[in-house]
This record gives sequence, C-alpha cells and structure tokens, in this order.
Amino acid sequence: MVLFLVIILLAYAGMHVYVFRRVRRALPDRPALRETLRGLFFIMPVAPFVIRALDLAGLPGPARVLAWLGYPWIAWIFWAAAILLAIDAWNWLLRATADAGRRPPAPASPPVPRSPWRRPRSRYCRSGG
Repeated sequence: MVLFLVIILLAYAGMHVYVFRRVRRALPDRPALRETLRGLFFIMPVAPFVIRALDLAGLPGPARVLAWLGYPWIAWIFWAAAILLAIDAWNWLLRATADAGRRPPAPASPPVPRSPWRRPRSRYCRSGG
C-alpha cells in the first residue's frame, strides 16, 4: 500500500512539474505572473491533503470551499499533462521521421587522375583525335 501511495504521489508531483515547465515557457516572462504560477503549482498539489485534514478537524465549510477548487485542479492537471504529453510525443515522432524518407548524400568519389599521354577529346571529332 505504501509503495502504491509513493508511486501515485510521484506521478502526481511529476505531472505538476511537467505542466508547470510547459506553461511557464508559453507565458510571457513577467515576475508577478511567474511567482503566481509558482505559488499555484506549489499549493494546489497539497490541496487534497489539506481538505482531508480540515474535514477531520471538524471544519466542513472551509474543506468544501477548498474541495471546489482542489478537485477540479486534479482533473485539469491530469488532462493538461495528458494533452501536453501527446503533443510532445507527436512532435518527437515528426522530428524522428522527418529525415527517414531522405537518402543520405552519396560520398564524393575521388577525382580520376588524368593521364599525361592522353589528349583531351575534341568536341568536333568523335574519335577524340
């Protein structure tokens, strides 16, 4: 059970890190926006645990409000990670197969040395004389 929990939590944290890195690259580089995203991606992964703690503490009102924010976040992060992974896989596949249809250029053959006793062919005479 502990191993299952560790794997699930690592996958959940990995999805957050992956989506955060992709979303951060897509948005403009403003310090306020970057810090807001960093805070959101730090607070929201612990929301299910805080919801459970609030519920056990006998505070159903705050737990319900946080549940309305935290549980849709889990769905959003899952779908965002799945879609972004699919896009990355597609882009990787396109890059990997882009050069598959092209043949590599043939190696250049070394120049044939010309014989000093042979005269160049004349363009007017067929026999080369």
